[in-house]
Amino acid sequence: MKESERKVEGGKLLRIKVDVQENLIKNVSIEGDFFAHPENTIEQIEQELTNKEIDSDLEKIVQEIIDKNNAELVGVTAKDINEVILEALK
Repeated sequence: MKESERKVEGGKLLRIKVDVQENLIKNVSIEGDFFAHPENTIEQIEQELTNKEIDSDLEKIVQEIIDKNNAELVGVTAKDINEVILEALK
């Protein structure tokens, strides 16, 4: 399992752990001191990213989940999540 963390714009911590096998995300954990409304949004993002190819448009996938659920992430963006996942995979 690879891990990356950083303070994103606004000072919130975003920590992501990702396990990749054969170019597929097998497990991803998104944590930090940000907020998501509804609260299960992060869990839905983690589930949706599972079994996606690492070269997929992960930012688009995350944003689609946010939009579909009329969710709000406070302190992080879909772009932040994408960038920290890619950092973990380096």
